[in-house]
Amino acid sequence: TASSISVVFLLQRSVPPRDLHYPLRRQRQMCIRDSDKAIIRTQIFNGMLSCTPAIRRVLSEAISLICAVDFPETWGEILTSFCSCLQQSQDLDSIDAALSTAHSVFKRYRMHEEVTASLK
Repeated sequence: TASSISVVFLLQRSVPPRDLHYPLRRQRQMCIRDSDKAIIRTQIFNGMLSCTPAIRRVLSEAISLICAVDFPETWGEILTSFCSCLQQSQDLDSIDAALSTAHSVFKRYRMHEEVTASLK
């Protein structure tokens, strides 16, 4: 519990608030080394699916914060994680976590015409 909350606090301090509201107009990169971000990105989604609901919400927020900076340019494979979970999981809690996280990730892209160009 404490470690997942620590990750979110680290991410909240690393992502400039303006980036969260205007993800297509990033002004600076996250202040976490690329090697550390790669480790976090490979573990966080599956970790979110295998934990308690309280920690799941915290890790969902962490995924949203990472996506505010890294999606889609350097973390496009998160889409594969979402799709795999939805196609293969029989656990309703995991499906709910994947859908609610996807909602929080993609809601900032609604009404942005620039998204189509950035996803191609």
